[in-house]
Amino acid sequence: MGCVHFLFCLSVLVNTHFINGQEICTLTDIECLTREAQKAFNAFVPGIKGLIEPSDPLFLKEIQSNIPGLSYRTSNLTLTGIKQCQVIKLRLIREDLSYQYDLQCPQLVLNYHHKAKGSLMDTVELDTDGLATATFSDYILKINGKYGKQISEKDHKLHFFLNGFTLDTELRGDLTYAIHSPLHSDQTKSDIALAYINQNGKEIEKRLKSPTMEKFVEKLLENLDLYLRNFNVEIQYPDDKVGAEDECLKKMIFVKSLSFLLLFFVFKTAHSESTCTYNVTECMTKGAQHVYNSLVAGVKDLIEPIDPMHIEKIDADFPGLKYQVTNVTLNGLKNCAVELFKSDEISFDFELDLHCPKLVFTYHYDCKGVILTSIELDGQGYANIALDDYYIKIKGKFKKFISVKDLKPHISIVSHFIDTDLKGKLRFESAELINPDKAKSDLGKIAINENHKGIEMLLRSPILESFVKLIVQKLNTYFVNFSVDELFPQE
Repeated sequence: MGCVHFLFCLSVLVNTHFINGQEICTLTDIECLTREAQKAFNAFVPGIKGLIEPSDPLFLKEIQSNIPGLSYRTSNLTLTGIKQCQVIKLRLIREDLSYQYDLQCPQLVLNYHHKAKGSLMDTVELDTDGLATATFSDYILKINGKYGKQISEKDHKLHFFLNGFTLDTELRGDLTYAIHSPLHSDQTKSDIALAYINQNGKEIEKRLKSPTMEKFVEKLLENLDLYLRNFNVEIQYPDDKVGAEDECLKKMIFVKSLSFLLLFFVFKTAHSESTCTYNVTECMTKGAQHVYNSLVAGVKDLIEPIDPMHIEKIDADFPGLKYQVTNVTLNGLKNCAVELFKSDEISFDFELDLHCPKLVFTYHYDCKGVILTSIELDGQGYANIALDDYYIKIKGKFKKFISVKDLKPHISIVSHFIDTDLKGKLRFESAELINPDKAKSDLGKIAINENHKGIEMLLRSPILESFVKLIVQKLNTYFVNFSVDELFPQE
């Protein structure tokens, strides 16, 4: 392992990075950075199915421009020609995480509908409502902004993202303006206006830059940002020599380096017993049971035991029924078993199936309305509901991240929903009347106990869902404090 540390630090000290034997750009090599930026540009501009919309053409629905003396609104804007642009410079500045990204576009064509009334540059009058085309030749887009770096939750690789920008432009060629309807109801004024616009292309371009061209560049950068967040580009950006030397001397670990991170885990695994991978369902299920057992028992100074669980108040309003429960306690979770746990590292979906021999909800209720179309409820009091042979399926999305505490991979649940299956019976018990009319109350209790499925659905949302939400919160607390290799049993 010391050899790996040495090789990595040596590569940093010579300010070069190697992956699979190929030299990767250094931060100061602008030519190399620009070549790699062009590769990324060629990849995201055509679009990526299911992830990134094409960047040529780009569409905008409407733009309201604030021009002194002129009311000007454009709509249904389409910009074409982006795919012919070339990245002529990419410069990254480590100190403030800023970038310079320059594009040279041989020709950009902007088609739009415009509605204008007033004076343009205090020179020509416009009064138009129609279609127009603006063609920019040899057009330079100079984009400056901020970037960030992060370890992706999907692949544990170094990825980049964009954060804000400013736009400057340089029209090296011409701006040609074509109209498909007069610029003024007076044909002479329309002809004068068109001639003036075409003769003063650079001045007109300045007015088109903000906000029109800025809005299009914003959409272009949104697509580039999606690409950077989802794809590990060929280029690596190591920190400067001093920072890297310090990191090697202090920890001998440089988490943001993909090559070292992979080597670290390969060597760590080679010198320890094997653990689960994400597709080994049996092993994952055993690991999930281990985690569940820890939640049941509680973790000192970290997590309170989940059996029993208590919620102070739950409001449950249904069509035709106002229903509130307070002092709700759930017992029986300690006897549940994890029957299945599986996850997909590509989609980041997970499924956790619990089988509970018996769950008992005890609570105070206050209700008024009708359930199951005919059971009239109007009362308050204490009750309990017991469910036998109950299956709870929790599905959702998870994410992975590198913890700053231990520099190890951790997971976290980001969303979930539940499904249930009551194989046994549901029993409702209450000493109070559920309706002031005792006959209706007695009939209602009988009906509730005979309609297991219908009542279970009312219990599931939102009462059971509230408890599952608490369980997920406790799971995430557990996951933050225990890494992936600690969660699952070693074979």
